Amino acid sequence: MAATPDVTVSTEAAETTSPPQSVGDVSTTPRVLTPIQEQEASDVASATSQADSDGDSDGATVQDDVVNFHADSDMMVRVTHGGTVTQFMVVSSSVATASPVWRSMLYGNNARALTGKGLWIMNIDAEPKALSTLFNIIHYQFDKLPAELPLDDLFELTLLTYRYECTHLVYPWGHKWTVKFATYVGEEGHFENCHKAIWIAWELGETKLFRDMIDAMIISSKVDFSGNLVNASGKPLKDMVLPDGIFGLISAARTATIDKILAAIETSMTALTTGNRKPGVKYCKLGKNERECEAMLLGSAIPALISHGLYPVPAASAFLESIAQLQDRIYSVKYIAFHGPEWMPHMTHEHCSLGLRESVQKCLEEMPVPLKDHHVSHLEKQAAISGILADFGVPENRTRVFKSGNTMVKDTWIDRGAKKSGKRSSPAARSSQSARSGSTPTSAQSHHSSDDAETEIVSNGKTAKADKVVNTKRAGA
Repeated sequence: MAATPDVTVSTEAAETTSPPQSVGDVSTTPRVLTPIQEQEASDVASATSQADSDGDSDGATVQDDVVNFHADSDMMVRVTHGGTVTQFMVVSSSVATASPVWRSMLYGNNARALTGKGLWIMNIDAEPKALSTLFNIIHYQFDKLPAELPLDDLFELTLLTYRYECTHLVYPWGHKWTVKFATYVGEEGHFENCHKAIWIAWELGETKLFRDMIDAMIISSKVDFSGNLVNASGKPLKDMVLPDGIFGLISAARTATIDKILAAIETSMTALTTGNRKPGVKYCKLGKNERECEAMLLGSAIPALISHGLYPVPAASAFLESIAQLQDRIYSVKYIAFHGPEWMPHMTHEHCSLGLRESVQKCLEEMPVPLKDHHVSHLEKQAAISGILADFGVPENRTRVFKSGNTMVKDTWIDRGAKKSGKRSSPAARSSQSARSGSTPTSAQSHHSSDDAETEIVSNGKTAKADKVVNTKRAGA
């Protein structure tokens, strides 16, 4: 049989390798589709048999079923994944039109097809479910597309759209499949999978998700005993599929932030142990019995910091754990309040501290997500290609009517969606604020912007209007 990399053409007669029943000469590019013909189950079986006889499976298990995407199919795609070969029947001209990479594989740089008659066979290493989604789009099988895709499935799909340069295929579904991840930064277990979300955001141009996940990876990554930067589950970042330059960006931002937090601890401890402090810096908030109060603060903080490996204060390069773990350790430091001989309930030192929590919060608020200009321009370009901004061309006016007592209330607001611009604090900083309020600190929480809205209250035939702010979360109600 004649062969090129990943593509072969059987030299057997077409009728022995159907479907299709008549392939014909494929030397033209792309060929004109023949009239759609009904196929018998035996035709599909014969194609499977012919492909198996070529002996290209390299010991992999070949599934019996052949998935046929069109009655006019003229090419078999043998997909190897995890030791299993899945076989798809597709229309070669449709595949070539959908992807310049596939077109080059089939017809070459000069758009010249391989000569000969028979069944074309393309061998691909890919995740079959993701490839099936692309083939359903290419062959207009839109009813077979999922309403939404889990993170793992969308990750595999975007690996293929990048590899075969066909991101444009998901245009009608780009926004639909990514909108559920607008608040992924606040979901349980996102630290373990944020590298997948980073890739999805990079390929589809989802800027907010990209920034949030870079943020999450910065504060959750740590160094293992081999010196490798790893994620929360211990997987090395160097082994992950990440955009160029992102590994170095994450490593540098992590080290710089840890250095700032540790420097804040060093400043407080030096001030109390040596008396070398900046003018006006006080740790006793009450202003009475200051020396005794500060001595109590220092005495209660030192054992806790020592137990956490934070005193003597280590160098940032020597701290192997994550920013999130460092934050948790500092937040666990408990102070013993000083009670003097003239103590009274309204003269308490319970609010005095070394300011370590405040220092962590400030460092996290100022922690940058240092994207370069080429990162931003790439995301903007991909967003236009993938269609994730397609629903935001014109803000949507939305209305909701509900009854409050004897009054009918009509809410009208402008839904600009999850991509409304505005000043954002880092997920880590929002976690810090959550911890201060007494809730269990998480390393990253979702952030919702607000939209201007107008409420029309209908009562006794009269209307009254009042301006208010409606969180975009209500837009989904």
